[in-house]
Order: sequence, then C-alpha cells, then structure tokens
Amino acid sequence: MNNNQWSPNSPSNGWVMIDFGKAYPFTKLKLKNGNTNTTATPKDVRIEASHDGIIFNVVGSFTLPQIASDTIWDTLDINSNELSYRFYKIYLLSNYGHSSVTQLSEAVFGAIDYRRVIVKNPTTNQHYSLSDNTLIHLPDNSAKNMILHGIEQGKEIQLDVPFGKHRYLNDKPVANVSGKVFTHDIGKINTLNIKEFLENKSIVTTWYETNMTSNNTPSPLVASASSEYSGYSACLAFDGNAESDGGMIWASATGQAINSWIKLDYGENREINTVSIVPRAEKYLSQQTPKDFIVESSNNDSNWSTLGKFSVTSWKPSTELTLPLTHSNSRYYKITVLSVLDGTNNNASLADIKFGLREVK
Repeated sequence: MNNNQWSPNSPSNGWVMIDFGKAYPFTKLKLKNGNTNTTATPKDVRIEASHDGIIFNVVGSFTLPQIASDTIWDTLDINSNELSYRFYKIYLLSNYGHSSVTQLSEAVFGAIDYRRVIVKNPTTNQHYSLSDNTLIHLPDNSAKNMILHGIEQGKEIQLDVPFGKHRYLNDKPVANVSGKVFTHDIGKINTLNIKEFLENKSIVTTWYETNMTSNNTPSPLVASASSEYSGYSACLAFDGNAESDGGMIWASATGQAINSWIKLDYGENREINTVSIVPRAEKYLSQQTPKDFIVESSNNDSNWSTLGKFSVTSWKPSTELTLPLTHSNSRYYKITVLSVLDGTNNNASLADIKFGLREVK
C-alpha cells in the first residue's frame, strides 16, 4: 500500500472534509486514484459543501470510471450554481469490488474564471483579454489615435487612460446618464466615453403559495405523504398556515418517522432554489421535528435528484427556517426525514412548507 494516499476505515461511505478557512466558489474537482489495483478504485462519489461545517448541500454526484492507474486524473464539474462555500466534503460511497479498502491519493479543487473581457484584433484575428496584459497605454503627448496605436502594436485596442485627472471630467450634463461622465478626445477620430452607472441590486425571493384545503385542492396541486396520522394530512403542511398548536400540521403515522416523506406535485414545473420550513410548537418540537433530512426534485415522480441534505438541531418552536437548495426546474418536490430530534421512530411532523426562488434583481 502506498502511504501517500487516504483510505477510509470502510470501503464504502467514507468521507474526508476540507476547511479552506474562507468561502470559495469552486466549480471543478480533480481526483486521482490511490493505487493501480482497479478494484480499490473509487466508483460512486458524492461532493457536499457547507458554509458552517454543519449544514451541507450536495453539489455533485458521480460514478467514476474504473482506471488501472494512479497517475490519471478524473475531472468533475461541481457546484453548478457557483456558490461560495468554506467547507467541502468528499464521500467515497463505493469501489469496484475490493472488500476492505477504497483509495484516493489526491484531490484538487479549482474554478474556471469566465469573467474575462475577451475581444478580437481586427488585423491579426487573435483573441486577447485584460489578463493577457494587452492593455495599451497611449502617452499624453502622442499624435496617434488609439486605433492606429493598437494596430501598430499588433494587440487589441484597449486604452489605458488616467481617469483620475481632473482635465478628463466633463461637467456638462449628459442625457440619460445619472453618474459621472469622463471624456478624452484623441485626435479627430475617437472619443472615449466612460459612463458610470449606479445600480441598486437586491435579493428577491418568490414564494410559491399553495394555500391547500385538501390533498388535491386547489387543482392542480396534489399533496401526499408516506403515511398520515389521523387528522394530520399532508395538505396541512401546505395550507399557508404556520399555526402549529392547533393541529394544522402534517404528521406521519406512529412508528413510521424514519424515512417518512412528504411530497408536493405542482402539476407543472416550478423553478426553485430555496425552501422554508416551520416546525411544531415547543410541546412536540424535540420529539417530532426532523433532524436529518433531504430535499429532492423530480420531473416524473420516479427519478429523484437531491437538492439538499441537511442536519439541523437548532430548530425554534413555530419559527421559520429557510434553507438554500440546488437550483431545480421540476414538477415534484419531496422532503424525506432520515431521523428526528429525539432519535425515536414514533412520529415526524412539520407545520408548514414553502418552496421558492431566490434571485438578485
């Protein structure tokens, strides 16, 4: 066995976590097998990420090819939403048949920066960007204009102008512009105008209100669950009423808390990346509130994609908790309870559930 590698105690479901100290929007992960023994090669891999090291979201699930080499890398696309996380966790869920070990020698996180401004030179037909050091400085005393100066150097035409100098400030009003305007005349051919706009951006969340009065009203909504305690049907978690003392909640049948689920069929696709959940009141909070649970989506009620996997112990009675999800545009959404706070298998319950879309506008 090569010591320059990591192997979990079990050949399946082992994980390793990296704390980067601050948040990064990683979108690429490179993994390298730890051995030439093909049966010990990682097969099924899941990548999770977290802001606080407690609540993790799934940012990628993969089945790796069986490779008889410890020098070949697998490059994976993760975190399609390009969100920034501090903690990243790699799960090795299975291998290709080895009975005792699954091995991994290296893991490298990275990202591709798509934010370059790339333009094409009209004479050389080559592409350049600011990171290629193609910014052209035109001296103040130059008799040339920026087009001639750029073409003469065989590089892209981008002008380095000291905008901080007062003589470039245009004090005259400019129509349809609310910010500062700088102008710099170069010869008789070109004028460089920089218009500085100030845009106020805000985060807007659109909640899909359901206000259900039965498990199939209003149409086309359909609420369902793995089981229902008498009088506590699935629709009560989607009735828009967060009242949790008066019985307006969904609860599973007794003895069926673990792996219980509650599901909503919107009847058509809904674009979603966040969920709001309200637990019961103090009396039942520690007994029936989910601790570990997953949120999934589907377009056919058969094949499900994980949008988030959570472990929450900080619930407050009758208080909304909003959680981020991987973006999905699907018809069906489901919450599956893996465990409840008191660790029993009696009942699971939720007072209110809302799905929504969080955007910057």
